[in-house]
Amino acid sequence: MKTLLSLFLSPILFFTLMSGIAQNSDKYHYNQVYDYTSSDIIPYNYNADELTKLAKSFVGVPYVAEGKEPSGFDCSGFTFYVYKQFGIYLPYFSSEQGTIGNQVYMDEAQPGDLIFFTGSDPYTSTVGHVGIIVSQKGEKLTWVHATTSKGVRTDTMANTYYKARFLTIRRVAN
Repeated sequence: MKTLLSLFLSPILFFTLMSGIAQNSDKYHYNQVYDYTSSDIIPYNYNADELTKLAKSFVGVPYVAEGKEPSGFDCSGFTFYVYKQFGIYLPYFSSEQGTIGNQVYMDEAQPGDLIFFTGSDPYTSTVGHVGIIVSQKGEKLTWVHATTSKGVRTDTMANTYYKARFLTIRRVAN
């Protein structure tokens, strides 16, 4: 009798438990990258000059792993924080930021565009680093970013370390 009862109750218990897990599983998922579209994050009051002015004001701030506050930034925390001040909510991770907005050619880059690089391995095509372009279209491409060695700083493609790791530029705001 006990065996028959346990055979009958085991599947019911299993499916009840699994349905509870399935119902609660969404609360543990981070906002998925693929749910973002440009129209979801572009506000009407976006001002590229003000955004780049704010980004440049953080030059000299130290690098802090997972930092997303003015006391210290990592690369994606820096872009996350700067854009957030203008009502633009980027995903936190650079790899996720690299999937939103529209890709633009290097010679079409504008202030406020995001520039993406591989991490320390130049032979991968995976986004591992991000910065904010601060140069005007037609000027030498310059960006502000948070580096592990020197904190928030500006760089150009004259820096061969980044030139070798360049992946793409994306426009996430108008």
